[in-house]
Amino acid sequence: MHLGNLGKVIKDLRVHSGLTQSQLAEGICTQAQISKLENGSEMPSSITLFLISGRLGVDMNYFFNITSTPRLDYVKEFIKQVRYYTGKREYEEVLTLLKAEETSPIFNNSFNKQFILWHEGICIYYLTGDYSKSIDKLETALELTKKERKVYSEREIEILNSIAIIHDEHKQYELASIVFEEALNYITFLPTLQDNKIPIRILYGYSKTLRSLGKYKESIEQCNRGILLCRRSEVLYLMGELYFQKGLNYKSLEDVDNALPNFTMATRAFSLEENKAYEDFVNKQIDALKHKDGSCVPFG
Repeated sequence: MHLGNLGKVIKDLRVHSGLTQSQLAEGICTQAQISKLENGSEMPSSITLFLISGRLGVDMNYFFNITSTPRLDYVKEFIKQVRYYTGKREYEEVLTLLKAEETSPIFNNSFNKQFILWHEGICIYYLTGDYSKSIDKLETALELTKKERKVYSEREIEILNSIAIIHDEHKQYELASIVFEEALNYITFLPTLQDNKIPIRILYGYSKTLRSLGKYKESIEQCNRGILLCRRSEVLYLMGELYFQKGLNYKSLEDVDNALPNFTMATRAFSLEENKAYEDFVNKQIDALKHKDGSCVPFG
């Protein structure tokens, strides 16, 4: 096994798992040793490699197999495609991709198997409406890698977010609220994030759930947190939706003076994103609110 290839595989799996070098090293070796393994300057002992493989959710033989083949690039491309079609809500296409690979040896390790189970759980709900089966699949996916570690990885937090969203979609708002809070709590333990959009997604989902529970002021607070993260990260991602949610909350509180400027900020964000459909939608809500001849309808 070539040292450089092994180091690259370990690093790629660690990054995909959302773990820092220190988190991977905890209870196994030092952070410095992980650094040496990843840059190819040190060969791990069989015991160390065994423990690392367990932490990363793969069988130890995975390292021996994958270092001699270019399969990791294939897995990355597969994950990219699944995420793309999931984002577009094309769940039939997602399921077709998943079914084509679920028995493949490439996806036989815990980490890759988890990705498939996670997205199967999402597809099950949106294609069949089977709430219980969907949640069971998502929780099974979570447990595949969440074993002895005290913290959640980025992916595990994303799965928690998916669980919360399904609860919300099924109008189980109290359950959704608990899981959203859990996800936000665990994300504070991560020293760095590979994807800075994750907390924004969680805060947006949580704000919607709180609004459904009639907790308008609490929902506004989560919207403000999300908007602040958008600004700090210099991204427009979900900014329009967050301003719109904030405006809806103020409208429910019969505070038109605060509702209107937030709806206006939402239209500006959607305009910058060149999302004319959402921009027009919010403008209609603004007109209805100004003329008091209609009501604002939530979306997303």
